[in-house]
Amino acid sequence: CTSAPAHSGRGGAEAGADMGSAYTLGAAGEAIGIARAAEEAGIPARIAFTVETDGQLADRTLLPDAVQRSHPRLRVLGGCCGTDLRHLREIARRVSG
Repeated sequence: CTSAPAHSGRGGAEAGADMGSAYTLGAAGEAIGIARAAEEAGIPARIAFTVETDGQLADRTLLPDAVQRSHPRLRVLGGCCGTDLRHLREIARRVSG
């Protein structure tokens, strides 16, 4: 069985895409699938989460945990619309080990 993200990742790479993008994700599982698919396709992924005011995604995963689980080799991190310096510092602390 092929997952939809894996199929999309391969299809995008075969069509000449140099990056995959997914925005307003509310679940860590979505991001993990997209990140894996992009990696399998040999292209980087840009993933953006929607974060509630309490720092959690809609699936109740804390933003730092979602980032760490979906981006094992994170290179760039940014934020908007409610992501503040507290969130970024906590993410950086968790992913740096």
